[in-house]
Amino acid sequence: MVAREEVNPEYFTISASGVVHLQAGARAEFSPLGEWMREKSIFNVFTRMKFFKHYLVYKCYHSWRSSVRQKLFAQVRARLTRRLFLAKPIFCPSLMELAAYVDELRDVQMLVTGQGQHDKQPSVLDDFAEAQTNQRTQKALPALESVYGRMEVSVRISP
Repeated sequence: MVAREEVNPEYFTISASGVVHLQAGARAEFSPLGEWMREKSIFNVFTRMKFFKHYLVYKCYHSWRSSVRQKLFAQVRARLTRRLFLAKPIFCPSLMELAAYVDELRDVQMLVTGQGQHDKQPSVLDDFAEAQTNQRTQKALPALESVYGRMEVSVRISP
């Protein structure tokens, strides 16, 4: 029993016939005693289940964990943005240009493999070595020097 002055705006009264739920500004809700007992026992069964018993703790933990991980990710992203050479906007055009030059270097054939020359007889070692030397000095070296020169100019005259 509670004094009338100490009653909260929402309260329940229990009688022999049922339970009445009273709220300030709302209609009273009556539940027969048998129905209320059944709902109470179902509620107790649910609250004993591990999932429902620990639901609020798990929810709070996962919310906290998610926010911590998000904060750590933001800190790492900010640190990388400050320190990472590739993320600096002033270097991006030069780096893109250098990447294009490196792609050109991939296309330079350094060795003669003999593929596509099925009609020729297998060459002797001296002929093979001479073909490799000719490939490197007459074709690959000029292409490499050209790309290297353009790379050097690109790096020196960066905007």
